[in-house]
This record gives sequence, structure tokens and C-alpha cells, in this order.
Amino acid sequence: IFFIFITKMVKNLGILVDSSGSMMDMEPKETVQSLNKNIKKIADDETNIFVAKFSEDYNLFIKNKRKNEIIILENDIYPDGLTALYDGIFNICNDIDEICQTESNNDTTIIILTDGDENSSQYTKITDIRTLIKTKKELGWNFIFLGANQDAITTGNEMGINRNSCCTYNATSGGLDSALSCTSNAIERNYGYGAQEIEFSQDERNQSINA
Repeated sequence: IFFIFITKMVKNLGILVDSSGSMMDMEPKETVQSLNKNIKKIADDETNIFVAKFSEDYNLFIKNKRKNEIIILENDIYPDGLTALYDGIFNICNDIDEICQTESNNDTTIIILTDGDENSSQYTKITDIRTLIKTKKELGWNFIFLGANQDAITTGNEMGINRNSCCTYNATSGGLDSALSCTSNAIERNYGYGAQEIEFSQDERNQSINA
């Protein structure tokens, strides 16, 4: 009898966290607790983890660390400013490329977490993001878009992210925690089945929006 165990493995995990002023409604303390808890579920022991915050400013404050080496603090993502979403996406992809030299790496997953619409990017347009995401997906990268106060499926798809990889969550700390938990489940399930892209189930969508 032969047993084959297929385990979750995300080699490079990038998490881009909205830190614009409206995220104060999520309560920073609960946000960091949820991030710290769910990163440990999503990442394996060998996963290279990157976490960045964006508003009008961008800061990659966790660079190529393992999950047992990191803890996110409230000050790391304290809300302030407007929502430069496109600049944030461009920056985290560029940073991971430069640090890991990942052009041929097909085990990179980017999770984008926001509660509002793009309104302040200075040097990146949506056409740039569509091109960037298309290029990275052709290399095997996965993109997950979690959005509150919007139709996340429509917003993510407009940027070139697969509709099945987008999920709307309730704009509360409970909604955020539920969305991140469902993301962990979706990654584990889809990697286990060898899926090319992460897909949320309808139950996971309902859980995230109703939390």
C-alpha cells in the first residue's frame, strides 16, 4: 500500500496590507492579531514571508523571514493617509523579485488586503497593474484579492486577478479575520489538489461577508 501526502507549500508569500485611514474601523489591534494568527496557517516552515503596508506611503517591513521569526505590531500597519493601491501592488512584486530573484519561480502567492478603492497612486496606473499581474501569472504566480466596502470580485478582476481568487469581506475585524482564515483554507485545499489558481468556495465567500 502506498500513501501519497500532498502538503501545502507556498515558497514565497507576500501580504500587502492597506494602512490608509479608513482601516482604523477594522481596529489595528484585532487586525495584527488576525494577520499573525493566519500567516502561521498559510505559510509552511520553509516559506519566505514578506509583509508590506501601503497608504500614500509604502513600507516592506518584513523581508524574507520565516513564520517563526515574525510578529506584526500595531505600529507596523497603523492607519493613516489615502489608498495608493496600484503603487503598493507594483512595489511588493518588485521587492520580492529583487530579493528572491523570482522571475522563474512559480511558487509565489501575493495576498492583497484593502478596505477601499484606489485613490492616490502617483506612478502606477491600472493598465500597468494589469500588465504586471498578467506577466507574473504566466510565470505561475498566484494573486488573491480581499476587499471590503466594494465588490472585490469586480475590482480584483479589473486588475487582472482571477474572479475565483477574489473575496469580499465584511468591513469589521471579524470580517477580516474570517476572510484571512478562508484564504488559508482555500490555499491549502487548492494546493492539495494541484490547482493552478486559488479558488474560494461559495461557503467561504458567505462566511467572509457575513462575519
